[in-house]
Amino acid sequence: SQEIGMQFVSDRNELGYLWSGGQWWWNSGLVAEPDVWSHVAMTVDSNGATVYVNGYSATNTAPLPPVPLSSLTFKLGTYHYWSSRNFNGLIDEVALYSRKLTASEIREMMHSTRVRSEKELLGYYQFNETTGSTLYEKVSARDGRLEAGATRAPSHILVGPGTAQSLTTSSAGDHVVFPNLNVD
Repeated sequence: SQEIGMQFVSDRNELGYLWSGGQWWWNSGLVAEPDVWSHVAMTVDSNGATVYVNGYSATNTAPLPPVPLSSLTFKLGTYHYWSSRNFNGLIDEVALYSRKLTASEIREMMHSTRVRSEKELLGYYQFNETTGSTLYEKVSARDGRLEAGATRAPSHILVGPGTAQSLTTSSAGDHVVFPNLNVD
């Protein structure tokens, strides 16, 4: 009975969102380019939904009611199994959190895998299985399965373990040392 998630709202791959009581027709102006890896994210609180594509964001300020994510059944890549509303593309990872992440957190995590013990991580599907139809959920064991013709494909994106740090420079061309990462 609760509909939440991300959706394409135009033929240009413009992202929007679904949320009970939200504005499913809202256009973010953010586009996931066809045949190019894109990091997409969505955050929601009572003040609205924010959609991200590769670190850029757009916010719809419609008031939204809370939805307890832990009680939902998820369908990834489809909307009610309608043949006209299936995602035609590749999904590499899906992570669900118990709180709204900040824009900085989303940008810093774009190219890193999640850690099972990560605070406030409710669910994490990596899709790293090589055979079978089971999709193993790494945090709470809410495993899923491939359905409706979904198949596996090898991932060729640069995502892996690591840490991130952000620093602000005072002028262009500054040499910056990242003290927490031991790199410059």
